[in-house]
Amino acid sequence: MKKTIITISMILSVFMLNAQEKVKEVVEEKYNRSSVSYIFAERNKNADVQKFYDTFTVSEKFDVNDIATKHINLNTNANIASNKENAGEVINSKNIGKEIISYIYGRKEDGSCNDSIILARGRYDAKDQDIKNMAAAKVKELSFEWGEPLVNSSYVVVYDIYHTETKKDDKGNVTHLAKVKAHAFKLDASKEVLDNFYAKAWADESSSAEEKANACKEFNNMKFNLVHQATVDGFGSSSDSKYKKGSIYDACLSAYENVVMELENKIEAWKVKVYVMSTRPIAAKVGKKEGIKNANRFQAYSFAEDKEGNLKSVKRGMVRATVVSNNVGNATGDTKPTLFYQISGIRNIEEGYLLRQKNDLKLGASIAIGLSTYGFRAGLDLDYIAHMGKRGAITYGMVNIGYNLGKEVMYDMMAGVGYGIPLTRFFEFTPYVMGGAFYDAAGKEVRAYAAEPGIRFAATIQPWSIYLSAGAQACFEQEIVVGPSLKFGIKYTF
Repeated sequence: MKKTIITISMILSVFMLNAQEKVKEVVEEKYNRSSVSYIFAERNKNADVQKFYDTFTVSEKFDVNDIATKHINLNTNANIASNKENAGEVINSKNIGKEIISYIYGRKEDGSCNDSIILARGRYDAKDQDIKNMAAAKVKELSFEWGEPLVNSSYVVVYDIYHTETKKDDKGNVTHLAKVKAHAFKLDASKEVLDNFYAKAWADESSSAEEKANACKEFNNMKFNLVHQATVDGFGSSSDSKYKKGSIYDACLSAYENVVMELENKIEAWKVKVYVMSTRPIAAKVGKKEGIKNANRFQAYSFAEDKEGNLKSVKRGMVRATVVSNNVGNATGDTKPTLFYQISGIRNIEEGYLLRQKNDLKLGASIAIGLSTYGFRAGLDLDYIAHMGKRGAITYGMVNIGYNLGKEVMYDMMAGVGYGIPLTRFFEFTPYVMGGAFYDAAGKEVRAYAAEPGIRFAATIQPWSIYLSAGAQACFEQEIVVGPSLKFGIKYTF
């Protein structure tokens, strides 16, 4: 057995070395907070959609620009998604960019502005190293220098819930659905744009009435453009069960989570980036303030020069967050780091490597074949990473749906939990326990309830896994029938 594991490990090593592709574009190293405003497309809203609008919240990783415009009319037909061109035309025609500038600079009706938000955001975004550098330079205040560049990382997301419905299938199962289109735009607030604003349209509380009037006139003639960055589709669903009634509201929440994840994957400035400060365990100074959650995935990079002397980025495996630091608040210079566990890559991740956010759903889906108590089985097995421990152990939520062909055709539906113990970053040993039922061919009548303890052994090259599992099924018919559960499966983690 030991020789087999070593041989498989060598094969995996060769494969992974070949897969260490060089990134054509050098990964941007810097990460600073972005701010965002959400504007919802006006549609015929039911109570659940309105509830989503009223209760929706933005992740802690973003500052919020609380502008006056919350809804816009995109002139779209029912059940037809909006497009980025129309959304961009509408928000620019309504001068949403001016609303953002007015909010960030605390602009009042008389034309006076202040920098209180700039200063607060600068202090909040400052990293531990910024605080140490400021102390070493014996400078009292750099909040404006830290905060002003953040204005150019202001975004608007036009969020269009264009279709909702509740469906009931032939078996009486009820599902609630929501479809979403989201368009992200960035404010053009370059240094040149802001310098022009300061020179012509800035007035403060102490300015004269004439100066404020001139500032108002100049501001009214200015245009602050919003430039399209990304468009994503979102889909959410919620089902009724005997334990909980689903709703359109829950479907909207599910769609929103998917939309945010996709936007973070598409917009480079939204991807958290941080250098590894130490190893054993891997640690980096990010946390809840950057929206990090347990088991969030990051890609690691090193940097080198090519033959022509140009800088290049090289992928060095992936990690997941384990113990997340509660770093909410201004940096102190000694903020606790978040810990990570390496899940791929031949080489150990080293101090100084760059970690870059690479979201996934943490959902594994596999096609499995094998044997059950009732004969040959083929099915879809799902698992979800519910939690990752400091040393890489994973708590899985598991759901299996299978087709069993023995003396008669039966379907099985099982749910349970597993505890994945990493032997190396390529091999995992997972004890599990499942419970559920076997149904007749029509899927309506329960033929037997079942309990299944077992063990899964997996070889993993992220995001793929090949696994074997073995368990014992205790099936409760008129009497207890005990049989085997043997599976071979190929899993992909989304």
